[in-house]
Amino acid sequence: MAIKYRIVERQNALTKQLQYYAQVEPVEPLTLQDIAEGIEKTSTVSSADIKAVLDSLQFEVIRALKAGNSVRLGDLGSFRPTLSSRASLSPESFTAANLKRVKVRFTPSSRMESELKLDRVSLRLVGDDAPSGGEDEGGL
Repeated sequence: MAIKYRIVERQNALTKQLQYYAQVEPVEPLTLQDIAEGIEKTSTVSSADIKAVLDSLQFEVIRALKAGNSVRLGDLGSFRPTLSSRASLSPESFTAANLKRVKVRFTPSSRMESELKLDRVSLRLVGDDAPSGGEDEGGL
């Protein structure tokens, strides 16, 4: 398996010059059921039991974030709530009306970062410009 990517033209934010960048090719996301079935294949736990645990995990993560807590999930990483707000000229003039929304920030663990280094994943260029050989050299 490989991460598929394509080359896209974008304007450089600093120089305003059009340049080419790599972009991950969109794929169909895995569902909770897909993940449960994958775990079932490598364990002795049924898909229904795994899905029940994953459903509970989702509920508990959301509950913790709504309470303002961060959540660390081992080698996966951590989630934490953040706020988006409009600026005010002084602390006294800042009101709840300045708040725009609550967002969630995910920070991958050091293990996840390590596992996703370029030398540890396979990448494959897709589209009309893709070389006929498939995967790029050197695991890229």
